Amino acid sequence: GPLGARVAEPTEIIPGTEHAGVDDYLGRREHRPGRRRWWYPVRLPDLSEADVRTMVADRELRDCNPGHVALTVHAFTQGHPGATSLLLGAIAEEPCDPVDLRRVLAQRPPGALPGELSGEPLDGLPAGTAAGGAGTARAARPGGAAGAVRTVRDGLWRVLLGDPARLDINVDDLVTCAAARDMGQAAQLAEHSGLLRDDDAESVTRPELWMPGATPGTSIMHPVLRRLLLERLAERDELAADGWAAVHGWLRRHAADRDDAAGELQHALALGELKYVTDELSERLCAPEVDVAKWLDLLHSVTRAPMRTPPTGAPARHIGTLTGRRPDQSNRLAGSMALLVAGLWIAAEPLATSERAPLYRAIEKALRDVAPFAADGLALLFAEAERYGSLADLWS
Repeated sequence: GPLGARVAEPTEIIPGTEHAGVDDYLGRREHRPGRRRWWYPVRLPDLSEADVRTMVADRELRDCNPGHVALTVHAFTQGHPGATSLLLGAIAEEPCDPVDLRRVLAQRPPGALPGELSGEPLDGLPAGTAAGGAGTARAARPGGAAGAVRTVRDGLWRVLLGDPARLDINVDDLVTCAAARDMGQAAQLAEHSGLLRDDDAESVTRPELWMPGATPGTSIMHPVLRRLLLERLAERDELAADGWAAVHGWLRRHAADRDDAAGELQHALALGELKYVTDELSERLCAPEVDVAKWLDLLHSVTRAPMRTPPTGAPARHIGTLTGRRPDQSNRLAGSMALLVAGLWIAAEPLATSERAPLYRAIEKALRDVAPFAADGLALLFAEAERYGSLADLWS
């Protein structure tokens, strides 16, 4: 992020607490010119869900469910300290129950007085309307004469990117790359798609913009930054050459060409092709040689696809919208799988409201309905259903 850019070289990978120490420090110092004194930055771990619960308890929030606040905020920020603090401060000033983060993102930042909210909004940051040319990151600097922090969303931009002009990043291209699952995909998109305006893979894959992923050797964009960038991608014209459909369509074809089933299906779902994804997952589950544990991993990977239009209101009600209201009664597996995929897709959307208990109940039931079709995975799928039942209890 912006702090890392101040204390580390552009290409330097900042070590986490698991790798930092005297040996690492001395090894890095050996390669620095003149061995002069220098910053030794260490990437601290993000806040855990328990940490966020403690922060919520300390604020003594009123007129809202503290447990729901902690779960919703952590799901969105994934523990990013600055983003978490900003959101909790905003919720403390204007409590809401159920917790609706889209409403929170649009409200005034905590502690701001009406007279202080002046200047151009930072909401336009990725729109690329800078004097320096379309698409440049100098469109609106956080704070100062070029812009003002008018909303919580603006505040998050400032926390996550600081002044993008200082990082020399084309934010429009960063918006495009937010569709990629990881930095490897983003690099391929930048180098081969022709969809970026600067065609500068080095700029959009700078280490300070990415963090270690769950899979060893991968790097992902921080989920908060990615979600804000995806909002901007969704706002582009539907037929734009670098719009939502074009970018996810290229990534889908790229994944298919490399026999990357998870990538191909995830981008297909991002394009709204629920039936295609449902049919593919059903066929794989019923295959004689299926490994149900790997199938579950595939299911969860696919349903982490971003939603172009996140649901409004109670999340469970949106399942019918996605599946066409009535599941296929003539094909029990297809109907149940559609409900399962739709439910998990909604559950993965961090901007869905905190009314999640009915959603998790629906997922639990769909898993139980799908389980008998797995040759040897009945117990595993029932155990997964129990897990979602426990999540429903947690959100009740």
